[in-house]
Amino acid sequence: MPVAQPMPVSALRGPSPDPARHQRYNDFIPQKFYQQVISEFRWRYSGQAPYGDGATGYDPTGQAGSWHWGFNNGAPGETFHARYGEPVLVRRINDLPTVSDPNRKVGFALPSVTLHLHNAHTASESDGLPMDFFDPGEFWDHHYGNFPAGNDARTEIMSTLWYHDHRLDFTATNVYAGLSGFYLLFDDKDTGNENDRRRGAFRLPSGKYDVPMIFHDVMFDQNGQAVWDFFTPNPIPMPADAKWPERPGGPPGGQPKSEVSKYGDDPFHPLAPGGSPLGSPNLRNRYEPEEEPAILPA
Repeated sequence: MPVAQPMPVSALRGPSPDPARHQRYNDFIPQKFYQQVISEFRWRYSGQAPYGDGATGYDPTGQAGSWHWGFNNGAPGETFHARYGEPVLVRRINDLPTVSDPNRKVGFALPSVTLHLHNAHTASESDGLPMDFFDPGEFWDHHYGNFPAGNDARTEIMSTLWYHDHRLDFTATNVYAGLSGFYLLFDDKDTGNENDRRRGAFRLPSGKYDVPMIFHDVMFDQNGQAVWDFFTPNPIPMPADAKWPERPGGPPGGQPKSEVSKYGDDPFHPLAPGGSPLGSPNLRNRYEPEEEPAILPA
């Protein structure tokens, strides 16, 4: 994952940041400014078809890979290297297609977003509260003071944080679509430099040896596109002819009641982004926790 790079405040898209919109802005004046553009693009999870075309990562041609959301054409978003005592401001710009855009590809998520820096001590207007969302064509400035609890380094120092969408009712789907990334905080002990010879420095692995990892578990359809199962968010692949256990009072064939939907004849069909049934992928939802698993043919 690339490291986020600061820019001059004059290079930010839109108007200059407004100090009046932030608590204690003048007490924690940003020393660095960043910008993240949230957009929809194709991301190659693998070089193998149908997920890619021999390469991985962002496809600038838009011809290969899975439709995805992310920051500055990256997934996950850039990793921030921040320091305690060095406030920053991050402008997030929503360039996602609107809900009514007929060309929108990621249909299971909501292009109305709010970004939360998990576990950071942040003023409410920059905390990514679930109702502090901004829609396509809008932006939100997040002011991060980068101070410990109570502004007292003796109380608590955290180092590995992550940022993610926090939209009311759509946090899971928006994060699944790609809206997450790392925010690493360094101080005089965990300096981010393994060659630091100052007394008290931890000299932990740094640079290419300090690798944050996000495990993104994604279900794909037969065309290599990410899909979201609104009925059981933890599907497992099963053979198409697998038999499900009978349950007293359940539908014929042992299909759990909660799995029967109005979308087509197959109650186990994953849905395409627009809500219509997909083709015929060999995917079945997992059984309910109280059920015994089906015995699959050898």
